[in-house]
Amino acid sequence: MCKPRPISLYVNKGGLHFLKGPELLKQVNCQVMNFAWLDLNGDGLKDLVFGGLHRVLGSLEGGVDGVGFLARENRDSMTFQWRPLITDMKGGPVLAGDLDGDGDPDLSAEVCGEGGKYKIALIQNEGKGAFRVKELLDTGNDRFFPMALTDMNGDSFPDIVYVRWRKVGGGNNRVVVLLNKGRWIFLEVGESR
Repeated sequence: MCKPRPISLYVNKGGLHFLKGPELLKQVNCQVMNFAWLDLNGDGLKDLVFGGLHRVLGSLEGGVDGVGFLARENRDSMTFQWRPLITDMKGGPVLAGDLDGDGDPDLSAEVCGEGGKYKIALIQNEGKGAFRVKELLDTGNDRFFPMALTDMNGDSFPDIVYVRWRKVGGGNNRVVVLLNKGRWIFLEVGESR
């Protein structure tokens, strides 16, 4: 179990001078893997998306252990409200990117469901704060990270690149590329040797 720690905001005062601002969360019971700071729900305020290893939020949010984001409540304060997107699976690294080309940031997240099976959850941003799990991609492995969203073939759609961990049955870890073919279709085109 990780020791609960806060997530704090540091304000850039120019150059390399940063001033510690408010704590965005008092306690986070996880190993935070990544952050994204963007307007996820279309209200004009920047929200905080972060991914961790399993225990995404601890006692502060009532033991939430899923995938979601922290929505900024208003322009005049740094207070946030937890907005869950997936509650029946454990969450891992979460990345934001426009997966379907409609201009709204969607999410790609590592999730762990029944039987300890890891998958990539593709979460569609339908606009105005509405989200739905569009697809669960089977990764065929026990664990994967790091994960990245990047356009690997120049078609303007972000593709998924991740490391496949070979814990079961031995073998080497591999870098895997899932090409985004549009319409929420991702094809595995190969892996490193």
